[in-house]
Amino acid sequence: MDIQDLILKDLDTLMQAKSQYNGLNIQDVIEICAYVGASVLRQRYKMTQEVNDSEINHVYGIIGNFCFQSFKDNFGQEQFDEMLIKSLNLLKEPTFDQDCLVFFDRILNLKKST
Repeated sequence: MDIQDLILKDLDTLMQAKSQYNGLNIQDVIEICAYVGASVLRQRYKMTQEVNDSEINHVYGIIGNFCFQSFKDNFGQEQFDEMLIKSLNLLKEPTFDQDCLVFFDRILNLKKST
């Protein structure tokens, strides 16, 4: 599975789980995308001890394209910028790895409880 397939699978799984529980709003989309993007970059860094600008642009390009196609009028440049800033700030948190696990588990457990 290549990086694009992995990202799209994660986005689809998390957004479906969230939307089946109590709907999905644009803030949910921004938050899910921020965590997925940061998580992918963090995993890449763990494997190689570096992440270059091209890899960062590729990851957020995939996420941006997914959102622009899926949410059309509700996800524009302003929402993309908000997601990008949030995602990069998440990576600065010393507890990011644990926070990420908690975030993903919380959403996926919503699905199981319905």
